[in-house]
Amino acid sequence: MIWVTTPLRWLLGEAPPQKNRSTKSKRSARREAPVCEGLEERVVLSDWGLSFGGGGVLGALSYLGVETGPVPAPPSNLPTPSNTNLAALQTAEVALQTELSSLAAKSGVTVANMTALQSDSQALGQAWRGISQSTLQSTLSTLATAVAGTTGAASSSTLSAFVGLFPSADASQATTVGNDIVKIVQDSGVSSTDLSTVATDQTAVQTALSNLSGGMGGPFGGHFDGGFGGGFVGGFGGGFDGPSFRFNLGLGAGDGGLEGFGAGGLSGVLTGLGVATSPVPAPPTNPPTSSNTLVAAVQTAEQTLQTELHTLATNSGVTVSDLSQLSTDSQALGQAWFGVSPSTLQSTVSTLATAVAGTTGAASSSTVSAFVGLFPAADSAQATAVANDIVKVVQDSNVSVTDLTTVSTDQTAVQTAIKNLRQSFQNGSNTSSGDAGSTGSTGSTGSTGSTGSTGSTGSAGSKGSHHRPLVRLPHHHGRH
Repeated sequence: MIWVTTPLRWLLGEAPPQKNRSTKSKRSARREAPVCEGLEERVVLSDWGLSFGGGGVLGALSYLGVETGPVPAPPSNLPTPSNTNLAALQTAEVALQTELSSLAAKSGVTVANMTALQSDSQALGQAWRGISQSTLQSTLSTLATAVAGTTGAASSSTLSAFVGLFPSADASQATTVGNDIVKIVQDSGVSSTDLSTVATDQTAVQTALSNLSGGMGGPFGGHFDGGFGGGFVGGFGGGFDGPSFRFNLGLGAGDGGLEGFGAGGLSGVLTGLGVATSPVPAPPTNPPTSSNTLVAAVQTAEQTLQTELHTLATNSGVTVSDLSQLSTDSQALGQAWFGVSPSTLQSTVSTLATAVAGTTGAASSSTVSAFVGLFPAADSAQATAVANDIVKVVQDSNVSVTDLTTVSTDQTAVQTAIKNLRQSFQNGSNTSSGDAGSTGSTGSTGSTGSTGSTGSTGSAGSKGSHHRPLVRLPHHHGRH
């Protein structure tokens, strides 16, 4: 099960440990925990992926070439490293990213597809723990190749290898999850040829990595290899964050407007508003309730918010293609993002989303004018393209103005409950200590998934803004 655990020292204002982003390395998906983040007084969820279950399956599929999240096109005119092994690695990386970007651009996988996979995966609980990542990856590869380019339900014989990974008592639920996977593969528009091309490109990257680490030897080679994996997972989904990927391609965190602002930031803002751009897990049933009334109030508010966001994600028709277009167009604004404050961005996107929620078709120029006005006049054409991408995402999410209002009210209730609890401790009226258990997580932030890392099964990407977490949700292996 997953439930929110709110460390009281964080509620009382003590900052949690900060990550050194300049030395960020490959993260273990099994140790990664979802985090509720405060974004201009809104609570959003990031890092929903788990080692197995919905998140791990999505990561493994992305690794194979079944794109479940946006992949930006690689930068053009990259400087060529003088080291021949490093140049070979750069060439292999660019070839792979170019292929994955083209697949993401045509992927019709929706947030609703991925939410269904996650919800159905949750029901398998502890059964996931008996499956190794290598076995999962191999079985998914066979299944994806079998159904790529097809339509309709898969036969039981096609699903048998996947279902066979689980105890016989879980066969029915495993079949449901297998069918969710089939739908995602089919909706992605990927062909068996595409999968073969990605596999070839992945092998080329691995070979180049081996040559480079072997030539440099020692800790640097090992660091480079591990760093690339971290960079690949974090990079494509959340801003080119990995040390070796940044080093190879000459990219810094935030290049192309993808970290903090841009595609990742916009997706996070939209999800915080109630426009589901990534899957949101269902809240736990019958969660424990704290005997402390103020902590219980936080739990109740979080549970209500997550229930609403999960419902919206279940109905969201936002596609990976939508998010890829938003990512690509946002990249083109480049440095212009740095002139926009987070609060202004959020307020403006909120106004735009409210104006077009429940509508169809292109928005008028007057509707998008406030967003375009955030950027220099020289960038107005590109800013208009980004605004129109936002309009399409809002419309495809099927969110209504009433939904946005409900989420805003629920967000405020969470913030108020946390404020009351924090104030109680500051006034000394609450003498209990330790971490406050809280129920349910809130919606996910950032774009939906990232590509799997070379040499690993991949994990669902984390993305969106980097703000101090208010509520941390540790995961337990039984819940997916």
